[in-house]
Amino acid sequence: MAKRLIYPFFLIVFMIGFYNLILMNNAIKETIVTDGIVFERLEEAVLAGYGKNDRLTLLQTGEKNVNIHYVLYAINQEQLMSELFYKSEAGYERIIDSRLIIGGTSLQDAEYKIRTFLITDGPWLTNGTPFTYVTIGYIQTPEQVDNVEIRYEELYKKVAVENQSFFNIASSTHQWDTLHPIIFYDQNREEIGGYLTDLVVSGAYCH
Repeated sequence: MAKRLIYPFFLIVFMIGFYNLILMNNAIKETIVTDGIVFERLEEAVLAGYGKNDRLTLLQTGEKNVNIHYVLYAINQEQLMSELFYKSEAGYERIIDSRLIIGGTSLQDAEYKIRTFLITDGPWLTNGTPFTYVTIGYIQTPEQVDNVEIRYEELYKKVAVENQSFFNIASSTHQWDTLHPIIFYDQNREEIGGYLTDLVVSGAYCH
């Protein structure tokens, strides 16, 4: 009788473990929730969260995937921000809890503003992995920076500088070391500066 009970017991343990694995995999899927308001133009969607007298500086836009677009921008040349928007045939919708912000000194008064955000839940999660790293930056000095190399723990990534700004998103199955350098290069691929940045741990978004 005891021998016959062993197999159901191990079967139950296996099924519980398999069920927990399914739950874990579902937990790291991207979560997208919009505010439901559709704007014809992307600039209108970005400015909807601010006052009518605020001035938008649109630095970069791109695709996170087919329907999700990222925007790197500043309002009144103050904070550097990145945010996600859902793109459909009707227009653009703001994605809730997707705004990443570098505050402090204004863009015009800072030599550079750079930060890497560690995302562990919310709409920025990428490739079904539990850790996503979003690095954004604005470089005013030195002026001739053409591209940067972001040296994560397990990934070195060259990123072009556009409108004095750069954007990168990376993902990993485990958490990387918090400190990582960002090297500045000119058009001749000569190193002309750099910055050692730390991670900002952000459950969904960070101010």
